[in-house]
Amino acid sequence: MATYSFLQGATGVMQIAGNFSGVPYAGAVATIVAGIVETTRQIQVHRRTSNRLGAKANMLMSTLQDHSHRLVGTELQEAVDQITTVLEKVHKRTRKYSRYNRVRCFMKMSEIEKGLEQCESELDTSLNIFNINANIAIQQTQAETQSILRADRAATEDLLLQILTNQEDLRRVVRYQAAGEHVAEHLMEAGQRELRNIRDHAQHQELMIADRRTSSSPPPASLSGPTSFSPPASSSPSISSSFNSPSTQPPVPQEGERYLQYQRGLFELHRAAGIPPTVKRLNGEVTKLGDIAVTGGTYSDVWVGEWLGAEKVALKALRNIKATDVKAQKRFEHEILVWDKLRHDHVLSFYGIVTDLGQIHMVSPWQEHGNVLEYVMKNPDVNRIHLLCGASQGIEYLHSRNIVHGNLKCANILVASDGEARICDFGMSSVMEEVTERAASATLTAAGSARWLAPELIEGSIASPTFPADTYSFAMAMLELLTGRHPFANLKRDASVIHNIVVLKLMPTRPEASEVKRWLSDELWELMRRCWSSDAPARPPMSIVARDMKKIEEGLPTTEDDSMDTS
Repeated sequence: MATYSFLQGATGVMQIAGNFSGVPYAGAVATIVAGIVETTRQIQVHRRTSNRLGAKANMLMSTLQDHSHRLVGTELQEAVDQITTVLEKVHKRTRKYSRYNRVRCFMKMSEIEKGLEQCESELDTSLNIFNINANIAIQQTQAETQSILRADRAATEDLLLQILTNQEDLRRVVRYQAAGEHVAEHLMEAGQRELRNIRDHAQHQELMIADRRTSSSPPPASLSGPTSFSPPASSSPSISSSFNSPSTQPPVPQEGERYLQYQRGLFELHRAAGIPPTVKRLNGEVTKLGDIAVTGGTYSDVWVGEWLGAEKVALKALRNIKATDVKAQKRFEHEILVWDKLRHDHVLSFYGIVTDLGQIHMVSPWQEHGNVLEYVMKNPDVNRIHLLCGASQGIEYLHSRNIVHGNLKCANILVASDGEARICDFGMSSVMEEVTERAASATLTAAGSARWLAPELIEGSIASPTFPADTYSFAMAMLELLTGRHPFANLKRDASVIHNIVVLKLMPTRPEASEVKRWLSDELWELMRRCWSSDAPARPPMSIVARDMKKIEEGLPTTEDDSMDTS
């Protein structure tokens, strides 16, 4: 069996020699190795040592074959030349030993043993030298490949920057975008990632400088108490590290001018193509302006911020929810996927989230006009029916995407610069419910939202808001906007409101003020009453509410017979 395996090795070497026929030098080496394998097979003493020597020669040939594509014109060719000299000496010895007859083999047994051991040692040395040179060659090839990749990446970065800073290229992007090619989103994503790379590089450089300063500083002569050590924050942009990163503003990159060019270019792309940020993790791109919240809602506080150093944005943070809250992290990861897909003229755009400011901040474009109630107070002649019509369409869209708002009131209906209503804070009730493990109905009631809540939520027959509950709350928001006052304004205490809604099953009474009658038609009042039905299934879906609001705005009659159409 051993003889058969050895013969197989010899045959294999001859095949390898054929494979090397087109490689200078290597073919000759293969021929010599084949001779070594053949002659070691013929040596009549120290057969195990002879076979081992043949196997090592075979192994050397296999190694040469593995690196055959690197042999010509490289440092490895010199190594092959050295190996050839060693192999010729080995072959000379094995050929001599193979010609000894049995008697001479017996007489020269000690000489043959020492000669074979020397041959083995020389082959081992040659193999090691070749492997070292091969590894060096591999490393050089890898270094060259990395250099090429870096050069290609630098060229790509330059191309991206040229597009972002060239007005004609941006106009082309807008044309492609209008034709249905999503090139703007790809450019936005590439630009945002390049901004992050520049920031990460700057932070890495700062950490290295800090480490060098620390290592070069002599230790204090004496310490009066225990020391504390805070490891530097990781610069990795992974999801978990983004959530757990410290509450600091991003470092100023060393490539300051290049960074600013990318910022300006991305903002111009955003303005020209009308797209939000593609990468929703906006750490480092958003700064908070001031330490005091400018407003707040049921669950959250709002700060003024700035995106890309150019656009004013709203930073909304849930109260008492830290960026390190694992449950909140997971929930927001899910909500980002949902909110990112929303596109509607009457739903506030979602830019992304920021987690490096201590809390999880949701980022959206700042609305200078504030909410609809603030807007009409400053502009009393504004068409309130038009605002409500747009808001109803926004809620209808959210419901079509299986999103329950959960906290509809005028405070959560903003007015954009074009004078159109935008729904905000959608879905936050369910987020808070999961994060705090407290029923949304209890949180909303305790937070002073009872005047807008459906009876089933107040009395606790359901724990979470539903589509019919949204319909009820929207009608209360309609009343709030038309009157300029909270629902049930005649009742000062929420407990009295709850008693009227849950126990007495009362609806709001129709306002009689002249400034309200201007907007409140019989058709609109009837629609609102239908939305306030104590029987949740009897309330019209938002698709019908939006349709009827459009008819009311256009002065067309509404009908009640198809109020339960859910299409």
